Amino acid sequence: DTGKALRAVEIRGRATVLHDRVLTRVREPFEIEHLVLSPRGAFLIDSKQWHDHDVRMFGAVMYVDHVDQAPMFKRLVEQARALGEALTEAAALDEEVGIVTVQPVLAVHMEKLPGTPRNMLGVTVVTPEQLASMMRSPDVRWSPSAVDSLVQAANRLLVSKGSTGAA
Repeated sequence: DTGKALRAVEIRGRATVLHDRVLTRVREPFEIEHLVLSPRGAFLIDSKQWHDHDVRMFGAVMYVDHVDQAPMFKRLVEQARALGEALTEAAALDEEVGIVTVQPVLAVHMEKLPGTPRNMLGVTVVTPEQLASMMRSPDVRWSPSAVDSLVQAANRLLVSKGSTGAA
């Protein structure tokens, strides 16, 4: 599963992965399946179980059972933008962090998905096996202490999904 693939990133990539959180301090709160904070950047990862579905990709267009997935991609891009803004504000005390841009990623679980990793409407589409290598870019953006600041900011900002009470 996606969580298992991300454990390798935590160990080898010195990343912190937060699972099943909710960003509540926005007009439309949303769930965060996985958030990876690493020296190489911040990644918002959503995963889809599409075994036994008809998935077709043409350029930047994806259809699942003949339904265009563009609205889902647009929502992910918007959520990544909102999360980046919230993290930028929450980690503002650490000047090294600066402006946080969060890369939206869709991890697709199915037997075969040729043509990935692929950028579709601003979202990187990968299989779970491709997650670790996709996040292993040579560009180091943050020092370990800046990543720690970001993790602390994320922990203050994001509510654990299990603990969301009635608003």
